[in-house]
Amino acid sequence: MTANLLLILAFFGGLVLGLVHFASLNLAVTRYVDGRTGTALAVHALRMVVLGGALYALARTGTGPLLAGALGIFAGRIVIMGLRR
Repeated sequence: MTANLLLILAFFGGLVLGLVHFASLNLAVTRYVDGRTGTALAVHALRMVVLGGALYALARTGTGPLLAGALGIFAGRIVIMGLRR
């Protein structure tokens, strides 16, 4: 796999991960507000484990893919926050 293709895949993978990660934050907050703390904690734990695992996998492939994935996650955050306003 060429380096450029790896960077592109890392960015779009990070974008999808960022969209899911920050969209699921709304689910966790809703669970907290409804008093379902156990479910909210499980959602938070799952969010952190998935994000941490993905970033670890990207870090194992190199600095470029890690930065591209992090940029994708940040872009996903911008999209979700823009939809919430």
